[in-house]
Amino acid sequence: MENIFGDYDINNEEQVNQHRLMLSRISRNLRWFMGQKSVNSVDLHKQFGVSTGTITKILSDKYPDYNPSVMTLYPITNYLGITIDDLLQEPIDDGNEIGLQNCAPLVSYQA
Repeated sequence: MENIFGDYDINNEEQVNQHRLMLSRISRNLRWFMGQKSVNSVDLHKQFGVSTGTITKILSDKYPDYNPSVMTLYPITNYLGITIDDLLQEPIDDGNEIGLQNCAPLVSYQA
């Protein structure tokens, strides 16, 4: 299973910091999109069978070494009508809004 960030050297401080920044963006942006669509972690768990522990790791900044897989993030982003790239966007407007123009309405996920 391919991880979103691939492999990184845990002894390389720059790579570790970049990894943590991207995890923070994914966490913050996913929470924002879920709020916009009125979706919660229980909804994601029920829809995809993703464990609540995995969802907690994605949504929380408490797991800085977690590396979510593309196979985990893809169905979630598809369900929310966004892309994985959307999760990596830097927040704009003092962090109150994501800088996206292509956010589609909530769609049903078809396996």
